[in-house]
Amino acid sequence: MRRHCENLQKFGVPVLICVNKFPTDTAAEYALVQEKCSDFPNVFGCVLGDHWAKGSAGTEDLANAALDIIASGGTYRPLYDHASLTLTEKIETIATEIYRANHVAYSAEALTTLKSLQQDYGHFPVCIAKTQYSFSDDPSKLNAASDHTLSVSQVHLKAGAEFVVVQCGNIMTMPAFLTGMLPLAWQPFFQQQERNSFSYSIASFTTTTATALGPLQFGYNPIESRPTRFTKQKTNPFLPCFPKTRCHYQL
Repeated sequence: MRRHCENLQKFGVPVLICVNKFPTDTAAEYALVQEKCSDFPNVFGCVLGDHWAKGSAGTEDLANAALDIIASGGTYRPLYDHASLTLTEKIETIATEIYRANHVAYSAEALTTLKSLQQDYGHFPVCIAKTQYSFSDDPSKLNAASDHTLSVSQVHLKAGAEFVVVQCGNIMTMPAFLTGMLPLAWQPFFQQQERNSFSYSIASFTTTTATALGPLQFGYNPIESRPTRFTKQKTNPFLPCFPKTRCHYQL
């Protein structure tokens, strides 16, 4: 908790801590937690939240404290300037300032990708994907790990969202819509095209599976540059379809 408060201080915003209240807790435990939290840096206040039992009525103290903290002001500032730093400098700033790493190690693949992205996408911010169990990329290093090496394994461009995803250690990210959320019956018909950004094209469809129907409204195929819709065919009633679902294939 102290580390999180220290990190938020670097963004210029005060911290409000809410301690969840449960029937098995004691008054002495609440007093101890509130005392310790109040000593953390940049903490505006520490209140109890009884919303588990009372719903919104149990958050009145939290709401009033939040209004007080809003009225007190505070000047948000980003951790780094997007325009002036390179992608690697942004990664290393987060690694040292937030994760307390003393070194960043890049795989050959990650370095190649960063180099190729720098010219056209170097002004994008970076989003680091890593284990949630540690400040390092090693889930076994619990608590507030420091003086470690952050290992960058892969880098992916998200051109539509305008940021660069940096994967650290052995971490699995959420799959994109068409590969992760699309039913398994459809997935073999899509392939990933690696261009300036990631997109998906129809690899092959037959009349027994699904049909790409002219200029219709449900999706967009960036390869053919025209809207695309998929329908279930009578010859294959088990093929799932998403009527009224709008798909955008470029990530």
